[in-house]
Amino acid sequence: MRDIKESLAWGALARLLSYASSCVIVLLLTPIMVGRLGETGFGFWSLIGSLIGISTFFDLGISSSLKRFLPLYEVRGEKEKYYQTVIISFSIFCACSFVFLLFAFLLRHIIFNKFAQGIAPETFLFVYSVVATDFAIQLPMRVVVGFLESKLEYDSLAFVELGKAITRGAGIYGVLRYGMGLEAVASVCLGANLLGHAFLLLYFRRRHWHTIGNKQFRAFSTEILPELLSYSWINLLGSFTDILRFRMDDFVISRFLGLSLVTPYAIAMKLVNYFIEFISVIMGQTVPVFSKFDALGNRKSLLIAFTMLTKISTALSVYVGGVLIIFGKPFLDRWLGYPGKEAYPVLVILSVAFVLALAQYPMGNLMRGMSRHGILLFCNLIEGVANLVLSLLLVQRYGILGVAIGTAVPMVISKLLLQPYLFCKLVRLTTFNSYYRNIFGPPLITSIVLVVICWALLIPFLKATYPALFLGVIATTPYFIVFYWLVFSKEEKINYFQPLYAQLSHRFFEK
Repeated sequence: MRDIKESLAWGALARLLSYASSCVIVLLLTPIMVGRLGETGFGFWSLIGSLIGISTFFDLGISSSLKRFLPLYEVRGEKEKYYQTVIISFSIFCACSFVFLLFAFLLRHIIFNKFAQGIAPETFLFVYSVVATDFAIQLPMRVVVGFLESKLEYDSLAFVELGKAITRGAGIYGVLRYGMGLEAVASVCLGANLLGHAFLLLYFRRRHWHTIGNKQFRAFSTEILPELLSYSWINLLGSFTDILRFRMDDFVISRFLGLSLVTPYAIAMKLVNYFIEFISVIMGQTVPVFSKFDALGNRKSLLIAFTMLTKISTALSVYVGGVLIIFGKPFLDRWLGYPGKEAYPVLVILSVAFVLALAQYPMGNLMRGMSRHGILLFCNLIEGVANLVLSLLLVQRYGILGVAIGTAVPMVISKLLLQPYLFCKLVRLTTFNSYYRNIFGPPLITSIVLVVICWALLIPFLKATYPALFLGVIATTPYFIVFYWLVFSKEEKINYFQPLYAQLSHRFFEK
């Protein structure tokens, strides 16, 4: 049985492998997709992706509730509540899946007429139906994912995602090579996801079905559903705010500027999304950990973990954002040509904003783990409304740059000022001054200075060739060594990093 540190470490490594493979696949496929589908076709495919992002509203926040309550019930030894929560959640997701399909059917003509002009009606209907069916099937599968996440089996989930990514990438390449279009691409994605679901169910049945499949309950607890809903409704509103913050940009651009201009914005956002996923891969496993510390009433461990993870998140966020800004222009020129040139200014604006947001990723996870995510909801709601209003005001004058600015400005204000202030005031784990002086400020300033130094040293050598870009990124890696020695305390190095090094060395070299 692995302890928490080892589970998180191996989960992070497995998710990192899956993430890296997905990045490589997307980098190889995107130029092919833009070339074969055209800017309008690729813009429509990106729009469909945003539509599915909006559809996560039908999750109802239950996925986050599973991350919160399953570890809580496990720590308390409340096994009946644990397994009843799984069964109730599955029933809710099945109902949500049916309702989603009904809504998708009713809205198909409105979506086509308002946002998909330039796409053949039969192509739209086929792709729309396939993608909607895919999402409806994914909803009940979220219970299996939530169950495995509560067991910290992130490595198993990551390998399933890796298999799906490879299958999907190979399939898309094959159908595009033989001259097929959007219909074939959508079908391949559905098939890859179905295979992934099948493998995940087989794994779940083999490892865990005996603990839940034949479970006999005395009576269903009347406390479970109210507890789930009391937590999930805030996450449901959080999904709505995320839609305002991240999912409306493609629709604004499509409505005011046309599908073809969705492509350069989507390209920039695709790189930023991989930035987000990278941080999520490393830092996204911590909600159950914070939840367990909170259940034990161990606020000292909460603060230690929060401080440590904030330093790690800041180091990674500033580095990745810096790499996107430093190497983004030559990379996009080499990767895509003209669409890349249009995408780079958008990439810079979004990267700056997301650096500041993702550096504070552990703050959001801690609030979710302590059921204080109402603070996060309030901040994101204000940010989301401001985002949509600014984007609508700026898009007609500044084009896709106006949409990027409308996204970035509210995010920077919210993440630098509003969210930390409310977090410190209401959670009372630390003060606002102490947060900036001792937890967030030093790693942020140190990492920014190190990235600026890297940029200054590399400017003469930036060229739009893959070997030059690869060597340039390799040349920036001493950043982590310097950051490690400057930012982490002696106690942190001894208590966290040295045991982790020992575990990795034992697993790889001594066996």
